[in-house]
Amino acid sequence: MKVLLLTTALAALAPLAASAVTFNVTGAGLDSEGTTLYPSGTATYNFEVNSATPLTFSFIIAGTGYATDLADVTFGIDGSGTTTTWSSIIPPTGIASASGTLASITTSSNFSITFYDGVTDPVGISLTYIAEVAPVPVPSSLPLLIGGMGAFGLVLRKRAKKA
Repeated sequence: MKVLLLTTALAALAPLAASAVTFNVTGAGLDSEGTTLYPSGTATYNFEVNSATPLTFSFIIAGTGYATDLADVTFGIDGSGTTTTWSSIIPPTGIASASGTLASITTSSNFSITFYDGVTDPVGISLTYIAEVAPVPVPSSLPLLIGGMGAFGLVLRKRAKKA
């Protein structure tokens, strides 16, 4: 019994090395969620995209904590190797706030955004996303088709005037 109580107490007091938040995205919308990035840990935001049409995602990222800890935090999409850092940390010393952005992505597949460690003290992380229906691109042959139909119409009109 003593071992069970000791194990439970240690588990409750030990900080979590990783935390995860899952967004279930079914269409256009906006949502935000916060979590804590602990030393030697990661914070992951999972996006489960359940949309038949591609969505364009824009991201606003915010952090709070010691400026020296915030400066060591990196984040990226799907561990693709393209990580980025905060665009600003204000003030540059003491307790600070940070902001940053990630490049917009267009997808109908699941993906995740992960914040990587490098901190000495816990850092608060907040992620806001905006999902919009991706615009449908105009096929490159459409202007040619319209021009050809117009030229065909002019030829028919000239022939009708001659008759």
